[in-house]
Amino acid sequence: MAPSQRAVEHFHHDIVVAASRTGAYNLIEHLVYKLTRLYIDGKVKTNHSVLEIVVAGYLARRGYEYIDVEHVVDRETVCDVYAVKQGQRLIVEVETGYIPPSKALDPLGYLAARIVAKLARYRNYADRVSVAIPPSFLAPIPPTLLKPPEGRSVAELLELKKLIEEYYGEEVGLDSLAQLALDTIMLVDVSRGVIYEVDPLTYYSQVYGLMKIIHGR
Repeated sequence: MAPSQRAVEHFHHDIVVAASRTGAYNLIEHLVYKLTRLYIDGKVKTNHSVLEIVVAGYLARRGYEYIDVEHVVDRETVCDVYAVKQGQRLIVEVETGYIPPSKALDPLGYLAARIVAKLARYRNYADRVSVAIPPSFLAPIPPTLLKPPEGRSVAELLELKKLIEEYYGEEVGLDSLAQLALDTIMLVDVSRGVIYEVDPLTYYSQVYGLMKIIHGR
């Protein structure tokens, strides 16, 4: 069922406001209209799209020559934000913390599996990979991802593989997990239109106490 005209207008208004707050509206206006078209087609949601457009504005201000949202990287894969700067490809996975009803009894396992599965998939198409989250969401990033690829044991990789298959239902090769590296985490402040970008270790250290609770360690 297509959204009502009023719903479309409300969505478009929110995306325009979010884009304007980044100070780069003229550089990402085409993405505002792309997201609006996708909303009309029932392919995107407001909360997720607002984060995407703030990320796009942030990258535009940092000099990225090409930026796209809901970017098709192959016939089966669409990433949230794709950008290129001086030949270096960046993919940003936007996470809002949404849990489908079917995973309501184990949300942390599902979220961790989803993040790792998507990053492993995107790494084939990018030189750098980041996760963007709102400050209200504490991303359950598995500690194994904080280690350099060469510092991960086979047991840790098998644990990640099992996590993905059990909670996300997706097959991921050990080689992909062994090479996977999360470059940065973007904290998206929609109300101000700004992003605080930190490396995963810094993020983890800042929320260490809560992460220990999340991972049971």
